Amino acid sequence: MKIYSGGKALNIMGPGGGCSGGEIYSAEEVCIGKWMDSDHYRVVLIGTLNQLNGQVVGTLRGVGEITLLSGTLTYTSGDSVPLDFAQGMNYTTISTGKSGDDLIVYLTSNVSSQLGGQFRIVVEYTKAQEEIL
Repeated sequence: MKIYSGGKALNIMGPGGGCSGGEIYSAEEVCIGKWMDSDHYRVVLIGTLNQLNGQVVGTLRGVGEITLLSGTLTYTSGDSVPLDFAQGMNYTTISTGKSGDDLIVYLTSNVSSQLGGQFRIVVEYTKAQEEIL
């Protein structure tokens, strides 16, 4: 499986694959254990918020079920907010869309002072599997 962020492939699982488990957070796909009898994977999307009102921050290939979507955004001033964040009329959210087995991850904000801020988004998921007849 390849993971894409900013048009670049972030990871290709090494030969043999397999689940090692543990509390590993990486920009590369890591098999972290089992989820309902399926291999369970984690990847951290890292980047810069370059536009408001919807920025694609990553595309993950071959995703089945999303089990966790969480993150933080650190302003250029150093202040941080959790994702999803809302205060009054201001918001910053993580959302996803599917195209076949591809998962597209979006970061949306209406807070102009967050432009240039650094995000870290943790995505945990299972892989899509062919239906067995």
